[in-house]
Amino acid sequence: MKLQYSSVTNATLYVSAPRMAINVNMNFIKPAFGGDELVAEAKVEGGGRIKFCLLRVYRDDDLIAEGTAIAYGVKKIEGVLS
Repeated sequence: MKLQYSSVTNATLYVSAPRMAINVNMNFIKPAFGGDELVAEAKVEGGGRIKFCLLRVYRDDDLIAEGTAIAYGVKKIEGVLS
């Protein structure tokens, strides 16, 4: 399975910041098969040490999975993806 990353305008990028998942929940709407080209995107919100993420996985324009995640970090490092 090939995974491509889709950049999202105004998304926050956290580099070199140790993070631990507090909770991850994924709902699989449709199956993916070997050879499918998938695009995953994440929207990150929240300030400080707790981050809330909305996760989506697409095959072409078809949404096949959606989920949420909450992460905790020991320090705050921010940058903006363009």
